[in-house]
Amino acid sequence: MRKPLSYFLLVALLAAALIGANTSTKFKPIQSGKHLERNLVQVADKLWACKFEVSNIDFREFLAATATSEDLTTHEYYPDTAGWTSFLKHGDPLQNVYDDHPAFNPYPVVNISYEAAQAYCEWLTEKYNEMSNRKFEKVRVRLPSKAEWEQAARLGLENEKTVVYAWPGWYVHDKRGHFRANFRYVVQSAITVDPETKKPVVATDEPGSDYFADQYMITAPVDGFPASPGGMYQVCGNVAEMVAEKGITKGGSWNSPGYYLQLDREDTYVGPNPFVGFRFFVEVE
Repeated sequence: MRKPLSYFLLVALLAAALIGANTSTKFKPIQSGKHLERNLVQVADKLWACKFEVSNIDFREFLAATATSEDLTTHEYYPDTAGWTSFLKHGDPLQNVYDDHPAFNPYPVVNISYEAAQAYCEWLTEKYNEMSNRKFEKVRVRLPSKAEWEQAARLGLENEKTVVYAWPGWYVHDKRGHFRANFRYVVQSAITVDPETKKPVVATDEPGSDYFADQYMITAPVDGFPASPGGMYQVCGNVAEMVAEKGITKGGSWNSPGYYLQLDREDTYVGPNPFVGFRFFVEVE
């Protein structure tokens, strides 16, 4: 069967990413307490949030540190790479490179379970609490509640009259027309309202989405867009972020229409998929 243009566009994008692999020291795994602390922003008196979504290289360090063999693919929390083909019609080019190739070190980990995210947090809790050069005597790394996630997302926006996203104003683009997040842009003519739920839906008989409008076809590096006024990256879009309430995400993903990027919205998920990742919070005990 002849493959569609979207398949070859994806292959071309992957080739460009692999050739221009970013292996800078910025995206090396956390090696010290000070390193982790530099990546935090304060949310409340004893609560901090990571500036970034957990990246592939961060998650691989967790797998390596907790593996019982050298083959990380056998690890119980290894990403389910089949998610690329299960959820995307032509995702097979991503299946063998996204999780392991250095080019994707700074990209967010996806296709993992809620339990895997929790296990990562437990491992990082133990790792930090054993470090000698740390600021806090004892912490607990964990997923945030929905309310905590929203509180962190609104940092720096307290004096704004309009707070819809993790930046001021009503719009998903800036004054120059550049999109502020990695999401699925949907043309206005394709948006309708469901008469029962009163929520926006995309009409099936209209031209639909533009994955390239924000310059990324899938995920983007965890610092791929400017930080929010509160110092957090990719709060809206890129990957929908797990919260403590299992099966719920906040912020929307690269596959979400702009509706789900709004800070007071939430979405659901069942099991690992290529649209969901996570950001850890640190509670000082």
